[in-house]
Amino acid sequence: EMREQVWWLCAGGSAKAEDAVRKGERSYEDLLAYVESRGVDESGLPRLEVASEVEKDLRRTFPNNSHFESEQGLGALRTLLVAYGVRNPKVGYCQSMNFIAAFLLLNMDPSHAFWTFCSIIEDILPDDYYTKHMVGSRAGQL
Repeated sequence: EMREQVWWLCAGGSAKAEDAVRKGERSYEDLLAYVESRGVDESGLPRLEVASEVEKDLRRTFPNNSHFESEQGLGALRTLLVAYGVRNPKVGYCQSMNFIAAFLLLNMDPSHAFWTFCSIIEDILPDDYYTKHMVGSRAGQL
């Protein structure tokens, strides 16, 4: 589908993925392997602090969309958001990131969605839009 390719290129996902390789940063697959290597807790979540933060919002993400009513859809969303939290621990997971990630997953394969998400959060939005204290997003509401 053309939508995925246009967003992948225009939102900077392709450039972000290429830049990560050039800089020697972990690929999406490497991030997934790292998350998997940490194991899971008794509730089946990755043993990472960011995973519990993601879980708080997961089921509130487009609750009437059939894709996110399934464990497969929720799993893809959880995976993307936890991987991002590992990639960028300074930001981790912040409330409302789930909606951006979910929208991308509805229209793109997970790897393209991940790198496009990274580009949106790290390059398109203002630097302080998503932080632990959400200063930028609160200022945006004024």
